[in-house]
Amino acid sequence: MLTCGVDRADAPPAIARRSQAPARPGPTLLFGSTPAMQELRALIASVRDTDVPVLIQGETGTGKELVARALMGQGRRDHGPFVKVNCAAVPVELFESELFGFEPGAFTGADHGRAGKFEAASGGAIFLDEVGELPLSLQAKLLHVVQDGHFARIGAAQPSRSTARIIAATNRDLDRDVQAGGFRADLLFRLNVIPVRVPPLRERQADIPQLLTFFADRWAARHDRPRFVFSAGFVDQCLRYRWPGNIRELENVVQRAVLLGCEEPLPVTMDAVHGAAPAGPSEPVPGSLTQAGSAPIVGSHSLKDVARDAASAAEGECIARMLHETRGNRRKAASNLGVCYKSFLKKARQHGL
Repeated sequence: MLTCGVDRADAPPAIARRSQAPARPGPTLLFGSTPAMQELRALIASVRDTDVPVLIQGETGTGKELVARALMGQGRRDHGPFVKVNCAAVPVELFESELFGFEPGAFTGADHGRAGKFEAASGGAIFLDEVGELPLSLQAKLLHVVQDGHFARIGAAQPSRSTARIIAATNRDLDRDVQAGGFRADLLFRLNVIPVRVPPLRERQADIPQLLTFFADRWAARHDRPRFVFSAGFVDQCLRYRWPGNIRELENVVQRAVLLGCEEPLPVTMDAVHGAAPAGPSEPVPGSLTQAGSAPIVGSHSLKDVARDAASAAEGECIARMLHETRGNRRKAASNLGVCYKSFLKKARQHGL
């Protein structure tokens, strides 16, 4: 799970500089000098000390939980509990007991009473992650406590009240779900008092060098590895890559590099990601996967297989073109592609080059 440190928007570190570890866990990946991140931090600061519900929307891997935790930091609820609920993982039959708790004897096996998530979060915040995945039947039950904070333990004669701040998050377009009948309009109205959009990584690409350094220093320290410095070629690849998995994907890439001691090629070529034709000569490159006689990608009926085969073909095409441009100089080709020589040789062999 992504965690973060201090806001260093005014002083982004160089690629080769080691970041200082935060004194205690907290939200740090909200740093960055891009306008999108400046606006996000300003919005968080303006609503941090309020109790109104917040709806955080953003793609998978953008750091929505970091934003939720930042809404608690340095505010009046800073020392209160932060209770996370993965709405997509709560079974329908256990929803009420998990969120609202139960009294002793409320059902078979309930020998002892237990507080629910809303009760446990009183004085702090309850984070309803993936709230868009809740089925309609559970949305109705959630609506009542969101409206006024009142709920009742299963088997209780009297209702209770939670003082927890409600923060919800989703990667879905809830307005579209409302129109399609998959999400309650009244629940969306209650949750979306303060809408917060977390930008995808492709909208804050200027922050990528800083993120690479941050993660490289973190994983080097955690795994007792020497400081890892990314090459200029690899950083350039990262700046042109679209990062469909956002920060989570970038962190995984950095962690592999630190552990293996070398840079690995990104999943697909930059041109394939941007949807443009690769630059280079119009004639087939010697050794290229597109020259006459090469077998097309056929026979795969699984979308996963098709995607894997297409990525592999694009990777081989990129390596072949670079070898052609460098006239077979493998070390120069590896440097131009931003990968270590050992990794380049391994990939070239895999593609018969």
